[in-house]
Amino acid sequence: PPSQSPWRLGGVPVKPVSMQDLRHSGRRETTMLRHIMMAALAAAASGEVTQCRDTAVVVGADKSKAWRDSMGRSCAWYARFEGRHCERVGDRFEADGMTAHEACCECGGGDSVDSAETLPPMVESCKNLRRGNGEAWQDARGRNCARYARNGAKLCRLQGHRYERFGKTANDACCACGGGDTTRVCPPRVRKPYSELNCAERDEQVAAFATFREERAEEWHSFVDVHFAQFTYAHGTSSFLHWHRWYLINFENALRSMEGFECFTIAYWDWDKESGRETEALPLRADTFGSAAGLNEVPAVPFAPWRCVEDGIAAEWNTSFTPFQDMSAPRPRCLMRTNTVVEPARQFVPEEVLAGLIASFANFSEFRPAFEGAPHANPHIFIGGHMETPWSPNDPL
Repeated sequence: PPSQSPWRLGGVPVKPVSMQDLRHSGRRETTMLRHIMMAALAAAASGEVTQCRDTAVVVGADKSKAWRDSMGRSCAWYARFEGRHCERVGDRFEADGMTAHEACCECGGGDSVDSAETLPPMVESCKNLRRGNGEAWQDARGRNCARYARNGAKLCRLQGHRYERFGKTANDACCACGGGDTTRVCPPRVRKPYSELNCAERDEQVAAFATFREERAEEWHSFVDVHFAQFTYAHGTSSFLHWHRWYLINFENALRSMEGFECFTIAYWDWDKESGRETEALPLRADTFGSAAGLNEVPAVPFAPWRCVEDGIAAEWNTSFTPFQDMSAPRPRCLMRTNTVVEPARQFVPEEVLAGLIASFANFSEFRPAFEGAPHANPHIFIGGHMETPWSPNDPL
C-alpha cells in the first residue's frame, strides 16, 4: 500500500504503486507498470530490493527522534514538491553530522533496513488540539483524544476520519491519530544585519525568498500591488517608517506560514557599512540575490540603462510590472536592475554620516524627510530598475 515507507530498486528510490493507480492508467502505462513490478519482484527474490527509512537520531536507550536540519525542517518538508527542496538546499543546513542528502530517503539518503529491524519509538513534541477557550477537543460523540489513544489507538484507525466537530476530526486533533499541534515555539524575533549572518543563516534567507516566490508567486505580487496602491500614503509623509514596519512584519509572517520557515526572521541589509564599495555589496552575488545587473540592456525603458538580472534566485522571475515608454517594443517581464556605475546620487551614506544625521535633529518631523531622502533613496537608485519605482518589492533586496 502507498502508506508503506519508500523502497529502493538497485539503490534508486521507488514509490509504491497501488491497484488504483493501475486502474486509472492507460493501456501503455499499465503495460509499463507491469514490467516494472515484475522486475521488482525478480529483484526482491535476489535480495536487491531494500526498504528505506528516513534516518532517526537516537536520544536515549529506548527513544529516538526524527532527524531535522539545522533550521528545524524534517524529511517530510524535503519530500514536498517532488523533492525540489532536496535539489535546492539538500546539501546544506547540516545537523547531527548529516544533511538531507544523507538523512532523507527522498533526497537519496536515509537508512536501508530489514523489515524485521526495529528502532526505539519515535518521539515528537505534539499537543492535542484545544479550542479557543482552552477546552480539550471532543468529537461529535463527546470522545476526547485520550479515548482515541486507548488500546494502541485502535479507534483512530476505525473512526479517526469521522465524527468531525469544530472543523476537526480525531485525525486532525489528536496526536495519537497523527494530528495534534506540532507547532514550533519560536524565540523572540531579532532582526540581524545581513553582514553578521553565518553561512547557514544566509542560505536560509535565500531559501525563504526563493521558496515563497516559487510556490506562492501570486501572493508575492499582491505585496507588490499593496506597496504601489499605498505609495503616496507610505512615502513623503510621517507614516513612512511606521508603514514600512507594518508592511515588513506582514511579509515576514507570510514567509513564516510556509513549512520549514515557521521561525524565520528577515535580515536587514546594513548598506551603510558598504559605502564606497557598492558594487561589491554582500547581497549582490550570483549565488544569492543576483548581481547588480545583467549584461544586455533592455530597450525602450524610460530610465535606461536597465538590464535583466541573469543570475541568483531572481534570474527567471516574471515581475508584476515593467515600465516601457515604447509600448510597441518587446516587453520582457524580467526583474531589472541598472548598471553598476557609482555616481554621487547612487553612493551609500556611510555609517558615521548616518549617525550624525540621527543626532542632528531634535524632533521626528524634521528627521523623517531628511532620512527618507539621500540615506534611504540612494540604495534604491544604485540598484535601479524596479527598485527605483513604486513596484520596488518585485526585487528581493
